Amino acid sequence: MANYILDPNNSNKQVPNNTGRGYQQLAGYSVNHATNIKVKSPTYVTVNKVGTFAFSYLDQTTGTGTSSFITGALVQNAAGGPVKLDINPIKWKRTDAASVTGDITFVYRRNG
Repeated sequence: MANYILDPNNSNKQVPNNTGRGYQQLAGYSVNHATNIKVKSPTYVTVNKVGTFAFSYLDQTTGTGTSSFITGALVQNAAGGPVKLDINPIKWKRTDAASVTGDITFVYRRNG
């Protein structure tokens, strides 16, 4: 998509092309999804709580979600703050205690 389009009020000028793109595509966003719910694959995730977490990924052969989870994070020290993981899961769950919405944040970077 072009960054600029012809100004509808003045054919000698161009204006930014922001049609068809909302704030999520322009700036990116983050979401605290509920546990074990299939969602869009994020750019990365952050682990916000001390605990052990597992993640499920898209099956590259079928394009559907896998039913198995892989342990991907063990956070032992809350003083260190959230831990960024450069992974792209479609589901998460906590394996050492009850999962709570907000334990994991899915971060979606802007498109283009």
